[in-house]
Amino acid sequence: MLTVSLKRFEHGAWNVCRSGTAVFGHPALEQAIQLARVVARDEYRRLEQTIREDMPGGYAPIVLAYYARLDNDCAVSTLAARFSVPRNVDRAAAQCRL
Repeated sequence: MLTVSLKRFEHGAWNVCRSGTAVFGHPALEQAIQLARVVARDEYRRLEQTIREDMPGGYAPIVLAYYARLDNDCAVSTLAARFSVPRNVDRAAAQCRL
């Protein structure tokens, strides 16, 4: 799985990193999230492998988006801020219905 991460820089700036290497540097948080989303989508389309977009949280990374392909060739792209599946629902089936 490839990870696109936001890493805090200094004075409110952030780095967008692909597998730990900065690909964009020093935008404000909102622009960094948008750039990370573009990088994650592009990498998913190009590599067709699971991509996770995250940023540092208080105790653990906060997953902002998750892009994957299921066995039945149904594409899954979950934006954490926009969509969540209740625990008692089959997550894969819910994604394929969107």
